Amino acid sequence: MDVNQELYEKLVNEEFDKIDIDMNGYIDASEFIANLKNSMKGIGIEMDDSTIEEHMKTIDLNNDKKISREEYKKYFASLVGKND
Repeated sequence: MDVNQELYEKLVNEEFDKIDIDMNGYIDASEFIANLKNSMKGIGIEMDDSTIEEHMKTIDLNNDKKISREEYKKYFASLVGKND
């Protein structure tokens, strides 16, 4: 793994850990909603819970109503154009 890949992995893991408040290894709906609402509010955008829940469904690939670290990594990779 090269330095850029290591930094990328560290960033993704740190971001996941910030959202996973109860540190159970998953981001549940309440954690996801709180994080996204706070993030969007910081840039002047209000989002309702149902919109955020719909967004969560696109990340929750196995539809278990929680986002695993691997699902989050795949989502993050899609945002930055990484395919590995």
